[in-house]
Amino acid sequence: MTRWPRLCRERLMLAVACGLVLGGIMAGEARAGILQITISEGATSYVILDEGPLDTLQFPPADNINKIQALAAALVFPDYKIVGLNSSTNNPGSSGATGANLIVGGEVQKLTSGAAPSLIVTVTDTDYVLPPSVRQMQSISSTQFTASSAGDTRTFQSWFNPTNAPYAKDIPQSASPLSYTSTGPALNGLTETSALLILPPAALYGLTNETVITMNAAGGDLVFGGSTLITTVPEPGSAALLALGLPMVLCIIGESAGSDMHAHGGFGCC
Repeated sequence: MTRWPRLCRERLMLAVACGLVLGGIMAGEARAGILQITISEGATSYVILDEGPLDTLQFPPADNINKIQALAAALVFPDYKIVGLNSSTNNPGSSGATGANLIVGGEVQKLTSGAAPSLIVTVTDTDYVLPPSVRQMQSISSTQFTASSAGDTRTFQSWFNPTNAPYAKDIPQSASPLSYTSTGPALNGLTETSALLILPPAALYGLTNETVITMNAAGGDLVFGGSTLITTVPEPGSAALLALGLPMVLCIIGESAGSDMHAHGGFGCC
C-alpha cells in the first residue's frame, strides 16, 4: 500500500524536473543573444542593453521577445531630444513565414538651430538560428518629418553577420542605405522597402541595423521606424506550383461560394 504512492511521487518529481529543464531550454531559445542599442551624437554616446539600467523594461515580457524601451530622460544630447526609442527582436527567429526580425523605432526632436553632428542609432543582436535553409534579407523603413527644414535627412541600413559578433557589419543589405530627405514641413509618411538579398549559410548569425539622422533647425521633428527581416527563400518548385495552382484553387473556392463570395469582395477570377 505504501509503494504505489511513493512511486507516484517519484514519477511526479521526475516529470516536474523534466518540465523545468524543458522550460529552461525553451526560454533560452526564446531569449537568445543580447539585444543592444548604441545611440550617439559626436562624442556623446549611450549603450542600452536589454533589461539594463537604461531600459525601462526590467523584467522579461510575457511573450519572451527581447525588447528595449529606452529611458528617455537619461539620454541627453547637445542638439537632439530622443523620445520613445525602442527596439525588439524575435531572436532566435521563427521557422515559419515570419522568419527573424530586428526592429527599431523612435522620435527625434532638434533642440538647437544650425548644423549639428548626425544622431546615429545602431541596433544589434546575436545567436539567431532560424529560419532554416536558404535565407534572404530585406529592409523596411518609414520616416515622418514634421516642421522640418529643407535638407533634413535620415538613412536606414541592415547587415547580416555570419561572424555572429555584436555590432558586426559583415554583409550589407545593399550598397547604399534606404534614404530620405525633407523638402519642407509638409513631407510626411514615407515608407521604403529594399530588394531581397540572398544570404550565405550560417549555423549562428547576428543582425545589425543603423539609423542616421541629420536635422538643421530647432523645432524639427522626425518619427522613424525600421525593420531588418530574414526569411526563407521559397523552393523554385514550390514557388512555381503556388503561382500556378493558387489562382485555380481560389477560382474553385469562388465558384463553390457562388454569389455570396462575390457579394463579399470575392476573387472574381473565373
